[in-house]
Amino acid sequence: MCTTAVLVSTPWSFTLARIVERLFPGKQGIQIAKKMLTNTLLAPLNISIVFTCVILLQGHTLRTARRKIKHDMPKTFVAGTCYWPFVSFINFRFIPLNYRPIVGSLAGAIWNIYISSAANNPKLNPDGTIKAKAGTETTLLAETSGTAVPALQEAWKTLDNNKKDL
Repeated sequence: MCTTAVLVSTPWSFTLARIVERLFPGKQGIQIAKKMLTNTLLAPLNISIVFTCVILLQGHTLRTARRKIKHDMPKTFVAGTCYWPFVSFINFRFIPLNYRPIVGSLAGAIWNIYISSAANNPKLNPDGTIKAKAGTETTLLAETSGTAVPALQEAWKTLDNNKKDL
């Protein structure tokens, strides 16, 4: 994800932000709406580029990337449309032009946590197909009888055991 962020996501976001600011300058409501609409309409392209880069860096093919996009891009797009319009409105309306990249980067860091999870989950089979979920997944809570207290105790033991490695 770091490689994808440095070589793909950041240049794309920076370029798009500059283009949108030049096309629709100002803080008026209609200008903000145009900026938000442009970002929203181009979001599937950005998500697809990120997914493709991650899949290719994992050693898979473009065919696998296409499957990943078809399978995961729509729900990632929906999640983004619940997050980015609010961030964009605040950024375009209340943040001075010179500070918008900083605010956008901070919001992008939060978004990158989500999109990293989406890009790397579900895992792919060696043949490039997406693994089907069979039954329930094992989690720390499930392994410790489903309550938080044993899960925290187990996590604490794991930390203590791994302290020697630090």
